[in-house]
Amino acid sequence: MLITGARNAAGARLSSIRRGQQLEDIAHRHRIYERVAFLLGMICAVGPISTDIYLPAFPAIEHSLHAPSGSAGLTLSTWMVGLAMGQIIMGPLSDRFGRRAVMFWGMVAYTLSSVACAWAPTMTFLAVARFFAALAASSCIVVPSAAVRDFATGDAASRLMSRLILIQGTVPVLAPMLGGFALEWVSWRAVFWLSAGYGVFSSVILIFLFPETLPLERRKNVHILALWQRFHAIIREPLFSRSSLIYGLSGFMFFAYLTAAPGIFQHLYRFSPRITA
Repeated sequence: MLITGARNAAGARLSSIRRGQQLEDIAHRHRIYERVAFLLGMICAVGPISTDIYLPAFPAIEHSLHAPSGSAGLTLSTWMVGLAMGQIIMGPLSDRFGRRAVMFWGMVAYTLSSVACAWAPTMTFLAVARFFAALAASSCIVVPSAAVRDFATGDAASRLMSRLILIQGTVPVLAPMLGGFALEWVSWRAVFWLSAGYGVFSSVILIFLFPETLPLERRKNVHILALWQRFHAIIREPLFSRSSLIYGLSGFMFFAYLTAAPGIFQHLYRFSPRITA
């Protein structure tokens, strides 16, 4: 009886220890989840901020660079082309080299390109610099979605993706307001210096705070032919093609308005950049 009682007591203590360890593991994973969610939100805001923050400065950019009216819209077009191309490239690269490395070097290139935008002597130079900035910034648009799948599934992944989508939907509304207020005090070049500063901030986050979510054993080699076949199959999918066409046409109308609005409001109606935003 004594031996049986001792065994039961030891088993109960062992079970209690295991439950305690499980609770600690759950709490630890929850802390990591919340930290990664917060950091991903800050990082993925780079794209929306850079897209919209300088829109109220279009007339000022054209005047400063002695460019024709409406030519600043070219910089938005090259930005969108760079984002589209970059997302195709950055996803496979992150599968091969890891999420953090691709986002970090993307932010380094984005920072340098933003500095080039701030120093741009001509509209053509600015458009080219914006293209390369978009290529780099695309790493922090597509890779965070892949990082979510690395460490979260089911409802947890859905909640985290909803947070990222909320940020990507809210920031474009706030960014032009921030740019408009900034233009009341500083030149349009300072807006790009602000973008470069955010790139440095994001790089620091990726170096010191953001954990790698894709372990070495899960990384894949990049095969161009296999990627092409996969993209070709996706493009031929009718549901994807129809949805992409609808989204693309709606985006076309939206950005056509964004491109034309600053010039119309500031030149025709004499609004300030702050009101235009």
